[in-house]
Amino acid sequence: MSQVAGRKDHIEAELEGAPTARPGSSSGGESRPSNKDAWQLALMVQAGMPPIDAIRYFYPDEDNGSVLVRLAAAWGKSNAYQESTRRLQGKIFSEMGLDERINYTLELHYSQLAYFLYSNNYSTMNPAECKKADTCRQALETKLAGNAGIANPLVQFWNDVKSGKTVLAPATPTPAPTPAYVPPTMTTRTILPRIP
Repeated sequence: MSQVAGRKDHIEAELEGAPTARPGSSSGGESRPSNKDAWQLALMVQAGMPPIDAIRYFYPDEDNGSVLVRLAAAWGKSNAYQESTRRLQGKIFSEMGLDERINYTLELHYSQLAYFLYSNNYSTMNPAECKKADTCRQALETKLAGNAGIANPLVQFWNDVKSGKTVLAPATPTPAPTPAYVPPTMTTRTILPRIP
């Protein structure tokens, strides 16, 4: 994400050498990640990875899904993770203006769509997942083409006219054509046969 790129190197330099929290470690245990781990988790989540997938990088030997859900929730609530997320966003979501919130949310959503395509093999998906992948791909292609959020061409044209971006030439009334001279014709009378 563009907001993340500018701050990433600076913040990672500050975190260099920070201890890593693991279950049973002296740096705080499983429910409190170190600053460095919280930063890495925040980077992964900002890149579109679901927290449950991201937490697996810190606990590669953990197979119990309910434990991983609990760990992801605990790390997500930690002060270190909250601060890392705030630093990546630039400010707290509630302090952002409406346009900032919309732009940030859309960037995050596109990252999540890209992650879904990246992390799943199309040939192994079931039909519902294939449909989801197709929707993700179409949305990302539309974004890359610069057409995200743009209506169909006719609606876009009308919006351009209403906004003044496109100006229509005034209509000039065309006079009705004058009929050509038709000479009067002789009318014929129908004569019916006599019946005896």
